[in-house]
Amino acid sequence: MSTTTVVRVDPKTLLVGPNVRKEVTLRPEFVASIREHGVLVPILAQETTDGLEVVDGQMRTLAAVDAELVNVPVFVQPPAVDDAARIVEQIVVNEDRASLTAPDHVAAIAQLALDFKMPVAEISKRTGTSKDDVAAIVTTSKSKHASAALGQSGITLELAAKMAEAELTEAEVRRVVSQSYNKDYAVQQIVAERERAAEIARLTIKVEADGVAVVAKPSLGEYQSPEKNKHRYLGDLVNAKTGKKLTTAKHKECPGHAAFVGVRGYSGPVEVHYLCTDPSKHGHRDANKAPRVELTAAERARKEIEKQRTAAWPTAREVRLEWVREQLLARRTAPAGWELLAVHDFAERHQRTWQSGAAAALTLLQAPPAEDTWSSPTKIAEWAAAKPINGWRAAIAMVIARHEDVLSTAASWSKASATYLRLLAEWGYELSEVEQGIVDDAAAAAADVKAAA
Repeated sequence: MSTTTVVRVDPKTLLVGPNVRKEVTLRPEFVASIREHGVLVPILAQETTDGLEVVDGQMRTLAAVDAELVNVPVFVQPPAVDDAARIVEQIVVNEDRASLTAPDHVAAIAQLALDFKMPVAEISKRTGTSKDDVAAIVTTSKSKHASAALGQSGITLELAAKMAEAELTEAEVRRVVSQSYNKDYAVQQIVAERERAAEIARLTIKVEADGVAVVAKPSLGEYQSPEKNKHRYLGDLVNAKTGKKLTTAKHKECPGHAAFVGVRGYSGPVEVHYLCTDPSKHGHRDANKAPRVELTAAERARKEIEKQRTAAWPTAREVRLEWVREQLLARRTAPAGWELLAVHDFAERHQRTWQSGAAAALTLLQAPPAEDTWSSPTKIAEWAAAKPINGWRAAIAMVIARHEDVLSTAASWSKASATYLRLLAEWGYELSEVEQGIVDDAAAAAADVKAAA
């Protein structure tokens, strides 16, 4: 046939040749429509030496065969000039009717550029694809992994081209596709990791060639370090005896001399960081910590006393408060010299803040608490004015509460007032060992001051 014509042909005799659409899915309702109404739009075919080859109408042809139609209308064209022209025609026809899948479009455009050497400008003109997209498609087509990812979850043509240009592996492409945040950043991150790894490998070879062992990054100060080690950077160390900083040149003779190749901290360039694998073993110490000082026998004995007092203090305080609550403040007359405690507290101990112990004083007096903290001073004043005997009780309770407020932790024994404890003893309280020690220390210190004068 040399002229264009429409004929009716058995669909089974049509040749479904190369097509830019790689995947064809026949919907059941489409096949049912073809079976009921036949092929209403003629199939476009071209003459070949083997028969009529379908150019446009691949789905209609296959559906007609599936529907067992006897014949279908076919619009017959003269033979194509070349395969490139056939591909261009299929791109235009398929895009006008139902868009090609992204991988199909990339494969077709790439075939024109790479197989048929068609210039970018001509491809753009004949297919309606921008020159930039044609260039990106050619780049993307060089990577089967990037091409396959095109169209998936935010993978644009531009991004696919970047992945292809970076020669990402299949696993790396999957990593980019799976990212929910900026996928361009994910590509850049992978490229940066590669460059970092290459630089680490280069420097490692150089350091090992110099006879220096390459070891793991120091774990101290690192978040979620893969391993725990004693490694410390030389810049963080000094000689334990002299206190002088360590230099790389001087440290080379140390058995622990080594290097870590990589990024110190969480960012920065890849560098060689020299270190010691066991500083304390090899006579070094932390430059930011004071050298260890050997204590005298007297100092060690004092430390032991302080340790024992810290352990005993909570129990002593509990017993002391119970005695104040149940015995001292239950008396009908004020203990002799209670004014001394008040004067001591007002003038020496808590000149400005003694009144804040009102709430605790109410507890010691076993009186009803105030509705809120701010009302406690008013409440205790009302309680003190209710009976003559309440006055001194309220005053002592407030002073004692103020003293005890700062003595609630195990180590707070060092803040205790010797005057306070001594007066309690004079009023009948039996001091514990830790309390007696505090009183004795104060007496000895006073004696030393007097002797020195």
